[in-house]
Amino acid sequence: MQLKYSWTRIQAFKFPIIREKYRRIWEKIRADTIRLDQILAVHRGLWTGALYVYIVPQNIVDEYAMEKEPLKPTIRGRDIKPFGFIWRGFYIIYASERHIPDFPNRYPHIMRWLERHKLILERRSAVFTWNRKWWELEDPLDPAVFEQRKILSPLFSRQQSFAIDNSGAYYVLDSTTMIRPWLNEEEQEMYAKNWKKVNEENLNLEEFIENGRRAWKLLSHDENGLWYVLGILNSETLEFFFKQYSPRLMKRTKRPKKGRWYSYMPPYLNMLPIKIAESPMRAEVIKYAKKISEKMQEYLSMPPESEQTTKSELESEIGFLTHELNEIVFDIYELDETERIVVQNFVYKKR
Repeated sequence: MQLKYSWTRIQAFKFPIIREKYRRIWEKIRADTIRLDQILAVHRGLWTGALYVYIVPQNIVDEYAMEKEPLKPTIRGRDIKPFGFIWRGFYIIYASERHIPDFPNRYPHIMRWLERHKLILERRSAVFTWNRKWWELEDPLDPAVFEQRKILSPLFSRQQSFAIDNSGAYYVLDSTTMIRPWLNEEEQEMYAKNWKKVNEENLNLEEFIENGRRAWKLLSHDENGLWYVLGILNSETLEFFFKQYSPRLMKRTKRPKKGRWYSYMPPYLNMLPIKIAESPMRAEVIKYAKKISEKMQEYLSMPPESEQTTKSELESEIGFLTHELNEIVFDIYELDETERIVVQNFVYKKR
């Protein structure tokens, strides 16, 4: 089976005990929902094994006259913000024998750059354990997982920072988590079987898969399913839910304390509860997700010398739209006024 990446790295997962003061709200958010991994594949980006070799800026591309076909625009986790991301002009050399046969002969200029670093590349563990060629990426993943519309998230972040790659142009690194449609039914079924084996031996596979497919069919009508999921994922409601159990990074001190950076990686993201709202409310979430994304991309694209007044105006507009979206998501998850206050106080405290 070629597409093995989605399930070979499935980790054991078990919800920790949720604090008593938050448990009732947490369970309420979870009720009558579909799990994120029932409707979409969740996994990290590709491994290079030698980041500084495979990630190249434009000046290196020009200096070596690198062939364009294997160069894919790439973004890192740090480049992703809530509802938007920045491309900083870096490319990844997508070197893969399986996906690009006869790579060395087809791309001699790129090989000239890789040969400069051959000593480092041939000492990578993947060369010995997975029989990779010395010039190949450690784990390239299939191009099909990148070349489609997908949601991206930094692997570590202080807050929900999901953004949509609507072009399907970007190849992302292992500092990023991807959330994307399943490539086919076989991939989805294999993931579910392996999840059951590792995490939930009593999982009803047929029900798990069928409910997920039915939910995604409903959400993906008119290709707006990812926009709806994006709006839900970036909400304070799911940030509250997620931060109840996701690991936090520790400070590097003699007596380490937990910091405010959280781990946005599988399997923690897999468990997020997506509530399927009625059509009118879904349309509202989609509308606001698109508006905020448009404004955020405009904000992130502003040059450093832009007037502070213009930046402040955009920040205010994004803040207002985000507030409106959060209120809609509160309604979808049927949280009352007191519960909303608890959620918001927790979220602001943890950022």
